[in-house]
Amino acid sequence: MLLSQKVRVPELLFHPSKFGGSVWPHHADEYPQTREPTAMPMPKLLCLHGRRSNAEVTEMQCQGVLELDKVAALHYLDAPFESTAFDKDIGGGRSWVIKDEPPETKQETLRQSLIHIVRKIASDGPFDGVYGFSQGAAIASLLCEPAVHGALGLTAPPFRFILLVCGADYDKAFGAGVAQEFMGACAAQEDAARQLQEVQHPPAAASRSSLLQLPSLHLMGEKDDILASSQELTQRYAQPQLLFHKSGHAVPAMELCTGEGVQLTNRLRSFIQKPGYA
Repeated sequence: MLLSQKVRVPELLFHPSKFGGSVWPHHADEYPQTREPTAMPMPKLLCLHGRRSNAEVTEMQCQGVLELDKVAALHYLDAPFESTAFDKDIGGGRSWVIKDEPPETKQETLRQSLIHIVRKIASDGPFDGVYGFSQGAAIASLLCEPAVHGALGLTAPPFRFILLVCGADYDKAFGAGVAQEFMGACAAQEDAARQLQEVQHPPAAASRSSLLQLPSLHLMGEKDDILASSQELTQRYAQPQLLFHKSGHAVPAMELCTGEGVQLTNRLRSFIQKPGYA
């Protein structure tokens, strides 16, 4: 089986914050001390870089330009595979899938990359949301597909919301047919397990949409060479929210830190605070 080794992760639970209360004294001549409510914790955001990039570049995007650290606790992850960096000045490049690999090898690297992310979730999560740039957006979206996260031992998508910047649709990002074949293998594995379970416990009738239901915000570049792929990715979500900057395949600092660009970054931060609204 393609995913014969499952990686177990605790079910994603979001516990409400607990607030301290005043404690009444034992003696009448003592006054109660009022405690300040415990501050609500920042949402945790897993941040995934693009192809031939690395976590340091993503940190510059998320903190240096978008300032997402103002509203979220950011956690960065390098892809497991070395690749030639897109720029010699960024240090070593990493990729989730190597572009020039044969399709059968890509299936295995894709599996290993997904397990790499799930292990990060197990060790440092749960995460409220995920940020993905380019190929990072593709693999984050793929992990949210029911067949994929189910085959990896998860009972639900590992995130409550997803923020995608210059995202690449996974049908394009990993090579023609690679993601669909991978999902097919995952679905076959899940179907076999489900059939066995249904024999023992017949399920109630239920309907399930093929679209991803978690809130998604997509920031795309009007001059991006992969804009068509970014737009295809939005169609995988039930209620995508779309934003556009005027540049290409990048997080353009000069544009987003001044003028109308500031409004875009404000909307990204608002979305993290209230997923579904931006």
